[in-house]
Amino acid sequence: MTNIGNAVEWLNEALSGRKHILLYGDYDVDGLCAVLLMRQFFDVLNYKNYDVVKYKARTHHISPDVVNDAFTKRCDLVIIMDTGSGDTDLAELQKLTKFTKVIVCDHHKPQFDYELVKDCVFLNPGHLDNLPYMSGACVAYEMCIAYFTEYMADDVEKAKKYLSFLACASLYADSIYNDNFYTKTLLQQAKKSIIPPAVNYLPYIHASKRFFLFSFAPPFNACFRNNRLDLINNLLLNDTYLNSLDKVRYINEIDRLRNYSREIVATIAELCNVVEYKNLIFTDLTGLLNQNIPNH
Repeated sequence: MTNIGNAVEWLNEALSGRKHILLYGDYDVDGLCAVLLMRQFFDVLNYKNYDVVKYKARTHHISPDVVNDAFTKRCDLVIIMDTGSGDTDLAELQKLTKFTKVIVCDHHKPQFDYELVKDCVFLNPGHLDNLPYMSGACVAYEMCIAYFTEYMADDVEKAKKYLSFLACASLYADSIYNDNFYTKTLLQQAKKSIIPPAVNYLPYIHASKRFFLFSFAPPFNACFRNNRLDLINNLLLNDTYLNSLDKVRYINEIDRLRNYSREIVATIAELCNVVEYKNLIFTDLTGLLNQNIPNH
């Protein structure tokens, strides 16, 4: 990827100098996978000097909390994943780069000229390299693998075992077009991977398209869409020890939200009028009006 050498150099500079790193992911399953992947990367390196921006008010842009956390915690490097290319992100990036370095791992079409932001490395394969089949978490994954390749070559395969599961999960969670060599190769790697502790409570865990689509992504999507960000923060992103009782309580609540979302889908399916004509399907959504169905 274009600029990946610069990103790896900055990452190594921060790691070797034991500098403070801040992680921020978009408010969806891809962004969450990216954050969990980077935390797994730090665990492999036994690196502790980092923080994660917790989820608060949902947005698909850079939250103002990123600038606030980076400044108050005196971070030397901020890694932003699955966002950072939107029209409102330019101002936030310009604020950040006044006092810290920034790496953006994104795959969305940029709404501004990247040259307007100094002290920022943009990794965006969809835009810069015409590789549209990569998710935000996959961009972060490639940066981590490139780091191992450059500085810890003997541990590259170990890194793939620990990181590929989350990278692959993000592809299917984000509905990325997956009929390509990259995705198929990553899926085969994920089948040999180690299940990350952060998600090992999920039932029937194994690396497959069906698992990622129907078991992995839906419960987290349900949390985001119902704005239950506290569940994700408490279960996946907090550093404090979680006792068994609280863990079970959070898991049960996430399951309840997933089932609630399924009920909404079933209700919508019953209310929709559908007409098929050759290769087209026409759906009349007016039947959904005034039915008290949540708009998500």
